[in-house]
Amino acid sequence: MTYCKLYIDDEMAIEELQRLADKGVELFFNSISADTMVFANENYLTKKGGNYSTHPIYISKYYVEIENEPGQDFEREWFVAGTAVLMPVAAASANATTSVSASPASGRR
Repeated sequence: MTYCKLYIDDEMAIEELQRLADKGVELFFNSISADTMVFANENYLTKKGGNYSTHPIYISKYYVEIENEPGQDFEREWFVAGTAVLMPVAAASANATTSVSASPASGRR
């Protein structure tokens, strides 16, 4: 299994972010079947709170989990390349204030 968790900070609705994530995987993963799920980030800290951080885990409203479908035979590099292209495209597609960061555990097997 190949897996990546992307932290995304944006004001868009979670449903719109899910649509963008699905479309990005369809466009950039070179025919690798992958599942995406968007979640509200339970660790999100707003700038209004007194404990503001610059770490992506704390300043991102959402995270997206991308995982290849079980039993697929493919080169791991295609998954990594798809994720690398998806990140800046997701940021540009949403708006200029979107921040997209991969978690330190990205690409685990």
